[in-house]
Amino acid sequence: MNLQPLIDEFADSVRRHAIPGREGAYCRYPGQGTNPYGCADAANLLYTIGHFERNPEKRAAAIAELRNFQAPESGLFRESSHSVYHTTAHCIAALELFDVSPCHPLRGLDCYRTPQGIVHLLESLDWHGNPNLNGHTGAGVYAALFLTGHTDSVWKNAYFDWLREHCDPEYGFGRTGTVGNPLPAAYHLFDWFHYLFNHHGSNRPFPRVERLIDTCIALYRKNLLPESYGKRIGFWEIDLIFSLHRATRQTAYRFEESRELLREHGYRYLKWLCATPPSARRGWEDLHMVFGTACAVAELQLAFPGEFETDIPLKNVLDRRVFI
Repeated sequence: MNLQPLIDEFADSVRRHAIPGREGAYCRYPGQGTNPYGCADAANLLYTIGHFERNPEKRAAAIAELRNFQAPESGLFRESSHSVYHTTAHCIAALELFDVSPCHPLRGLDCYRTPQGIVHLLESLDWHGNPNLNGHTGAGVYAALFLTGHTDSVWKNAYFDWLREHCDPEYGFGRTGTVGNPLPAAYHLFDWFHYLFNHHGSNRPFPRVERLIDTCIALYRKNLLPESYGKRIGFWEIDLIFSLHRATRQTAYRFEESRELLREHGYRYLKWLCATPPSARRGWEDLHMVFGTACAVAELQLAFPGEFETDIPLKNVLDRRVFI
C-alpha cells in the first residue's frame, strides 16, 4: 500500500503551520501565533517523516523558539489545552530531537525528584476521574526528569514498581479497581499508554502484559472503542496500536491473533486516511493531532515491513526517547 501521498500531506501540514517570516516558529492552528505544541510537533512530524532540519542556522532557530516557552523561575512550559506537566515533557522531548536540553532547571518538579516524591505523586492522582490527567501528569513528570538526566535506578525502580504493583489484574492497565469507574476501559487504555511508553523508553517490561493483550483485542473485536475511533485525526489510534504491537514483542501470548488484528486495523485505518480529503478529517487543522496520527502510521509501517510504502522509512519518535 503506497502511503507517500499521505506523507506529503503531513509535510504540507507542517508548512501550513509555519509562522511567516519567523524561522523555526509554528502555530498549532493555522492563522494563530506561535505555540509550544506547534513548535514541538513540527519538529516531531519532520523527524517522523524523515525531513528533520539539518541546516545549523535553522536548527538553532527552532531550538530557540522552543526554549523561549520555558518559564525561567519554575523551568516549566505552559499551554492552555494541556497540563503543565504534559506541556513540559512534550517540549523537552522535542528539544531532545535536536540533542539539546531546556535552558533552565526544572525547579517546579523538585518535589518529585526523590523516590518518595514520585510515589506520592502517583498515589495522589485521581485515577477514578479523568484518566488522561493521570497519564499526562504521572508520565509527564517522569519523562521531564528522565530526559534532563535527573533520575537514577532507585528513583526509576520506585516508579515502575508502583505501577506494576497497582496495575489492574483484570485489564492489564489502569489502577486496580478504577477501570470502567466511571469511564469505559478504552479511555483508561488511552491514559495507560503514557506509562507504557515510559516503560518502553526505559527498557522495562510492561506490567501484566498478557492481560493487556487480552483487553486490547477485546476492545477492538467487541467494538468497545469510541464511535469515532479510526475515523479521526489524533492520538487514540497510536495508543492502541503501540500498546498491542509493543506488547507482542515481550511475549508470544496470542501473537498471531494480535498480528492479524493489527494488520486488519492498519489497513482499515490507512485506507480511511488515504481516501478521505484533509478537509473532511476531524482534527486535521490541529498540528498536535496530526502528529498523533503520524505516530500511528509510523508504528504500523514498523509493525509490517514492506506492506506500507513511503519514499523515506518512517520513524516513531518513541524509539528515540519517551513522550508524545
